[in-house]
Amino acid sequence: MKSKDLRTRLQSLAPSLWSQIDSIATEWTKGVEENLEQRSEIPTAFPKTFTDPILGPVELYEWEFILLDSPLLQRLRGIRQLGMGHAVYTSAVHDRLSHCLGVVEVASRMIQSLAKNAIHRKFYGVQRDGNLPAPSEADRFSIRLAALLHDIGHAPFSHASELLVKERAGEELEKVIDFLRDEFEGTQQIKTSEAIAVLVILSEPLRRIFEHSRFAIPFERRDELAPTISARILGSRKYIDALYLSGIVSGTVDADKLDYMARDSYFTGLPIGLDVNRLISKLEIIAITPENVADLELKKRAEAAKNKTLYQLGISLSGLTAYEQMIVGRVLLYDRVYYHHKVRCGEAMARRLFQIAEEERGRAFSLPELFSNVSDDAMVYLLSGEMKIDPLEGGKERSAKLGEAMRTRHLYHRCYAFAERFIAGLDSLPEEDQSM
Repeated sequence: MKSKDLRTRLQSLAPSLWSQIDSIATEWTKGVEENLEQRSEIPTAFPKTFTDPILGPVELYEWEFILLDSPLLQRLRGIRQLGMGHAVYTSAVHDRLSHCLGVVEVASRMIQSLAKNAIHRKFYGVQRDGNLPAPSEADRFSIRLAALLHDIGHAPFSHASELLVKERAGEELEKVIDFLRDEFEGTQQIKTSEAIAVLVILSEPLRRIFEHSRFAIPFERRDELAPTISARILGSRKYIDALYLSGIVSGTVDADKLDYMARDSYFTGLPIGLDVNRLISKLEIIAITPENVADLELKKRAEAAKNKTLYQLGISLSGLTAYEQMIVGRVLLYDRVYYHHKVRCGEAMARRLFQIAEEERGRAFSLPELFSNVSDDAMVYLLSGEMKIDPLEGGKERSAKLGEAMRTRHLYHRCYAFAERFIAGLDSLPEEDQSM
């Protein structure tokens, strides 16, 4: 489906949501078109380099830092990567902007490693397949843009506010998610923040930027740039030349996970033994045929592929230990950080603050209000009614009391915990256990 048809279909499926997203995107891209008008149609600025504490030098191209220098991305400076995680790990105040820049760098290193290892395998006679598709410039640059923009669908407090965004968007969001899953082949689960990010990328304000003659990205079909970026964020197999790169931003082993795990480990001070460089260096392009694969879906895709050969991202046997470290490290982060009881209590208080503020002001927050260009800390003051900006109106006494508790770390206490299987009730338990 063409970009224009995608927009038309989304607008007809979710007219109210589409209108609100257009309003949000307009606000976030203020000044970008004026900036573009002052530039040459040919890139004239050398890439800029940022120094990252995790990855070292991170390089951005001219068209990337045009987007970076706008509210579209700068708003992420005030949104903490770990939400209320700093209430437990005091140094965990890193933001989503630094994470997005990190994902760009990790994605680029993954592509470079795959290309280098393919050359080595061919040179030493291990890989004799001459049909191996090389990454095109369109693949490489669209992956980098997807990495840069993949988190723009987050509101203040990130995951704590995601459920609120989903509730306010209503049935229209569900229709959009179903449509995106059907339209973008290979897409599995779509999070609320990912759907919002895709809608912003496909919006009219972003279309004008991507198709502007002075947005100097070397990408021939500008009308396909927005769907291509969207496909990479969703982990889809559409709009890509080298199919094995489809999961670089969102996949089993992707740049998003590798960056946030290393970054969260560093800033929480919780060592997890993840060797990102080793894992990236061991990435390989695997040739899959109907004869060498047992998975039925992969076998079917290999049968339908050109020359009955499907190329997928894989890891060499010598990288197995690094991959195991990633799996174990992720479990540790979920247990010690993401699901820490005090972090969860803080997130529950953030959601409750939104709800109480809505009750006290007498109306629900709109999406443009939830996605106001403010930091996590500023949102607490706004919802508490202690600070005002137009048009966001906060709550009153109850909101002020809860906001004060969050700021002084008087968090909720855990009274009990139970396994997920008990949530639906105790009817399925043996009779002797139902008295517990």
